[in-house]
Amino acid sequence: MTNIIRDKKIRTVLLLLFTLVIGCFVIKTESGAKSRLWDRTPPLKKVIDGHTFHGYQNKVKKICCVQYIKLGKKNKKSKLVIPEKINGMKVIELGGLEDEEFSNNIFGDTVEIAHGAPGNDITNHHIKEIVIPNSVRRIYYTSFSGLHIKKIRLPRALKEVESYLFYGCPKLEYVRLSRNVKSLGYDVFAGCPKLSKIEISPKNKYLKTDGIFITDKKKRLVACCSRAKKLEIPEGVRYINAGILSNIKCKEISLPSTLKGMESCALDSFYIKKVKLSPNNKYLAKDGQTIYRKKDGELIVAICPSGKKYVMSNKVRILGNHISLVGEGEEGLSHEGTSVDKIVLSCNLTRIEKHGWDWRKDHTKVVFTSINPPKMCLDASGYSTVYVPKKSKKKYKKWMKKIIGGNSLRFFVDHLKTY
Repeated sequence: MTNIIRDKKIRTVLLLLFTLVIGCFVIKTESGAKSRLWDRTPPLKKVIDGHTFHGYQNKVKKICCVQYIKLGKKNKKSKLVIPEKINGMKVIELGGLEDEEFSNNIFGDTVEIAHGAPGNDITNHHIKEIVIPNSVRRIYYTSFSGLHIKKIRLPRALKEVESYLFYGCPKLEYVRLSRNVKSLGYDVFAGCPKLSKIEISPKNKYLKTDGIFITDKKKRLVACCSRAKKLEIPEGVRYINAGILSNIKCKEISLPSTLKGMESCALDSFYIKKVKLSPNNKYLAKDGQTIYRKKDGELIVAICPSGKKYVMSNKVRILGNHISLVGEGEEGLSHEGTSVDKIVLSCNLTRIEKHGWDWRKDHTKVVFTSINPPKMCLDASGYSTVYVPKKSKKKYKKWMKKIIGGNSLRFFVDHLKTY
């Protein structure tokens, strides 16, 4: 009995000690979480060669970020050199200036990706080259959007090239990726029609290039640089990132036998007229205007170059979140992309997921051919006319009440037609 009491006391003491240790750890962690990397008071402001560098700083760690640069009116040199240190503090970040809705480039110009508007101000068009110090670890997305630079070398410390970094750079011809770059975001080179060379440091262990295509260690195609009318994606590529063709004007593209899938909008293009798929592909299949995944019947690519009528293969069972649309569109940088006028859905369609309903055109006519409505995983809206089988009209009306709310329901029901 005495031993049992002693054991209980020991366990109680150990439990109290454990609680104290955990409590101290939590307090320390919370206090650390509240501390900020940057001390924004006072802000960083420094005039160098007539240009004013704005940003924020951490005086304790002696590091700073250049958010934007106000170019001097008298300095019209074509090369802009960003210093490694400002006020004795190492520059480790560039960009990051944002307002409530939009982002900005390094010169403070507003970038509206959704409306196809890169930051384009005539006052900075004389800047043809930007020299970035190797101390920079991060460059925020859209930092160089709309600039008229012709060439740029990314710094040694940079590990990720963020999405839309060079969005809408009409004069960009050459980019060099440093040894430590591991990944590229989406649409990095969207709207760069003159880009002819993306060079990778020979010391880079994460990315590979054959001069046209850039792949990562996971065999994912992350960038493409070509002016050819025909593109043949090499064998070995397993996945394709979004926006790969955003700066390409090829007419025909061939997909390899090793391809397993792709991100949403990976092949979105209104230049492409023909899409080929290797007959030896074990994961994907092509049927008419459709490329789908064999395993579950998910739609991967919808091919409708004319933009008029797309007839979906009846092999498709799922409209998921990884659809590319080869359709009609206008040249430019609008995020709305390609579109079609009329879509005839698969009679075996069972599920429509979040992005599967978005066909980018408010007046698109949609024809449902399945007797039973598919499962809809979102609150849908946006089509002018919906056609359903006559004998299933009651089912589709009931289905619409479940997935559509508010004024959109009346709009849909009023435009519901049968055939």
